[in-house]
Amino acid sequence: YQAGLARHLRTQADAGRGVVVVAHDLGLAHNLADRVLLLREGLLHVDALPADALSPENLRDVFGVEARWLGDPGARVLSVSG
Repeated sequence: YQAGLARHLRTQADAGRGVVVVAHDLGLAHNLADRVLLLREGLLHVDALPADALSPENLRDVFGVEARWLGDPGARVLSVSG
């Protein structure tokens, strides 16, 4: 259902409708969002394009983990260690 809902929301956004999604699925955000707002301790840490907002540096700052993105654009998967 998640993939179907994501496709539907993407279609709505592409049609010019405003779509706001609150999610903890970073892969979904990276692959489908136009912008990502990343919070740290309840405060805005970054507001940027997905690749910039979800950079390894920001993921380290916010979550305290070493992470890197694998795969092709639109089908990225997050690899996390530590």
